[in-house]
Amino acid sequence: MEALIHLDTHLVAWLFAGDRRRLRPFAAAIEKRTLVYSPMVELELQHLFEIERTTEPADAVLGALTNSLGLLQSTADFGRVIETARAYSWTRDPFDRVIVATAAVDGAALLTADRSILDHCKFARRRRPPSASLMAPTGGGCCVATRSPRRGRGGGRAWRAARRGAG
Repeated sequence: MEALIHLDTHLVAWLFAGDRRRLRPFAAAIEKRTLVYSPMVELELQHLFEIERTTEPADAVLGALTNSLGLLQSTADFGRVIETARAYSWTRDPFDRVIVATAAVDGAALLTADRSILDHCKFARRRRPPSASLMAPTGGGCCVATRSPRRGRGGGRAWRAARRGAG
């Protein structure tokens, strides 16, 4: 069976927008893997559309990527996801908490460009990790439970670029 790899919201938006420059560091990890997203990615995409940070609603983005790449929605138990997410006190962003927790519950690596997630989660990757590193985080202790000194998500430029590319 192919390794599962979860995608953060940025990766989903960049794939939809065809942003090759931003996707370059992730290309090897995306190839020949089963790509999965948290249902929270769907909610975040819809939220971004509603506040006019993107030009397409979540169902259009995810439908297109499901058809073109076989992108799948995680079926992780929501109760377990929330129980796991409660431990991630390093962020106050509920989207990030649930996205990270979904990958943890599925035992999958998470591809992200989010510096806060990369700083706190051992299974989050910006590039293709060695194949052994794609294995599941064990014991639920995958994130360092400390508060990040950084403020904000740092994704404003990324979303504006995705918005321009998707239009």
